[in-house]
Amino acid sequence: MEALLTKIVLILSVGLQFIILAILVRRRLLRRFFWFSLYIVYVLIEAAVRFAVAGNEDLYFKVYWVTSAAGLVFLVMAVREGFLNVFWVHARLKWFAGITWGCVGLALLYAMLKAWFFPPVHGGWQTAAIIGSEVAVEYCVTAVAAVYFVFRWIFKIRGQEWETGIMWGFAIYESLALVGSITRSILGSKYRIVSEWLPPVAYIIGELTWVLELRRDEPEVTAPAEELAVDYLRNMEDYIRVLGRMFRRKA
Repeated sequence: MEALLTKIVLILSVGLQFIILAILVRRRLLRRFFWFSLYIVYVLIEAAVRFAVAGNEDLYFKVYWVTSAAGLVFLVMAVREGFLNVFWVHARLKWFAGITWGCVGLALLYAMLKAWFFPPVHGGWQTAAIIGSEVAVEYCVTAVAAVYFVFRWIFKIRGQEWETGIMWGFAIYESLALVGSITRSILGSKYRIVSEWLPPVAYIIGELTWVLELRRDEPEVTAPAEELAVDYLRNMEDYIRVLGRMFRRKA
């Protein structure tokens, strides 16, 4: 029964990944979401490699953790891309960058302390390092997603709904997967239904979020039309009068 469920989850996940990639191609979003597209391509390759070695339990274990470690790079870059697509101007502000990196730093510090005091029950140092890195990235992504939605609300940013949809998918996936990672690192295989099944189910939920959000047409944001008030016209006349005097003096 467990093997059947694993195959169902794998097939469903791969199918959703192909749909996401097809939507990105059809809407010509590969350039706008370059790293996110690479991330989707990587997870497809990752699934193919894992499926190829699924018959060898020892080899599958090693391939699983190696591919997971490499996937963290694409995940981080995809989240960074979505964040900067919206806040590339604000990122130049020192206080904005300070708050963002401060949240990331706190997430990393908490992950490091947790990995130090609660190392994985099973596995060697290699497994502990990969699990620790994975948990650290999950904390950081969750922190960045929280900063994204808070600042989007504070600055009353409209538009770029596809970026928001992608961030929602990562936030849902990483926050739920974080529960599974914590359970696995502290309790090992004692609660397998949480530690092993929650992350893939969470990823499918994230993929469904990406499909639903990217299929929606992004609304156009138009600047509000300003009324030409009497005072505004008077100011324009004053500016024109001053400029006229300046040019006459130069002549």
